[in-house]
Amino acid sequence: MDLRDHQHWLACACAGEDADPPPLMAPRLREGQIHVWRHGETPHAADCPFWVEASQAEGKHEGPAPTAVASTAAGPWLLLRQPASDVSAPAPKTSGEAPHSTASNVPAIARLLFTALTDADYTVVSPDDIVTARDQPARSRLKDSYAGLDALRGREVAPGLRFRDVGCTYLPALPRLLHTMSGLEAKFPANLRPQGLFVGVVHEVARVSANEGQLVWQGGAENRAAVVGVRGSVKLPGRTSGQQGPYWAIAQVAKPKGENRYVVVNAYAHPCLSKSVLLPVDSALERETAELLLAQMTYWARENGLGLKVQLEKPLFPELLADGTACHPDFILWLPDRKRILVETMGMTNDPDYLASKARTHPRMRQLPGVIALVEHHPGDDPVKLQRMLTAIVARNAKTH
Repeated sequence: MDLRDHQHWLACACAGEDADPPPLMAPRLREGQIHVWRHGETPHAADCPFWVEASQAEGKHEGPAPTAVASTAAGPWLLLRQPASDVSAPAPKTSGEAPHSTASNVPAIARLLFTALTDADYTVVSPDDIVTARDQPARSRLKDSYAGLDALRGREVAPGLRFRDVGCTYLPALPRLLHTMSGLEAKFPANLRPQGLFVGVVHEVARVSANEGQLVWQGGAENRAAVVGVRGSVKLPGRTSGQQGPYWAIAQVAKPKGENRYVVVNAYAHPCLSKSVLLPVDSALERETAELLLAQMTYWARENGLGLKVQLEKPLFPELLADGTACHPDFILWLPDRKRILVETMGMTNDPDYLASKARTHPRMRQLPGVIALVEHHPGDDPVKLQRMLTAIVARNAKTH
């Protein structure tokens, strides 16, 4: 691609002629595909297809912590507190936009999803939870992989309201929630806008137009599909462009100003490993890393392996070092003695900026409590070397305890 090869930038006109400098973009190779990346500090207009949080474009925050590091969502989960402007019209900061925390640069709706997944134990997998076979994706042993979502039902989402009152976890049931929300309005405190929530798995995220997206579920004996429209686009983390589902999704339900029916006004989707193993991941490459680690875990747990049960965690929130530095590993292998191995998915090894960033952050991660090793997974390389390295680390640690 000539623009990328000659390191040319593109100037976007979305901010108008008076913007100096205009929003700048450059083609960049990431995860085997060409993507357009934002440069400079002039933001794109909110209705521009290239608008994105800077932190989403550049990956997870590492380094000195901002004033507030992204953490689990405390307090009420119903975020739409004021009547919205018309979310169907592309305008800055409508209720169809994901609320953003300026301190953490993580959309508030994404933080809600991450909190829900952490509370429901979807971020940790044990070898007893899965079945693996050579050259086959991991499968869940659980009779119902979605049973963990029941833990959300009793969660208080606002004063006097629980998730079971105004939420659902099954996309085909979301239209029913939209229909019944009007009858629930009397239950809401006077200062709280009536609204609902969906938290669950979807299999596809579609873009219909600049003003409309879709959440798609497909399954059942007849492989039937359920499609729910979303005002505006469905928000995705910056590294999932062009990626296939399934996804964990969260959606906000409300009645837009001037309308008399409830619709989905905002949605965020985050990839998960598969329809069977619902571990969240950040990218297609992280799916490869997770599959490799799950296969190793089941091997280590066997009697003819190491006889050790190692857990895999996908942390959705960063940790802080004693000096306040924020660290966010891609994956954590928890050993039986609660020592841990950090595993980093290396996606852009042809990008000097990416490699320089990793060179800075990896030494910091090694300072986290209980870390005995940090290893890198380079998708596309022969996995045997990494498998042997991990096995040696786990076995050596077992012998010393």
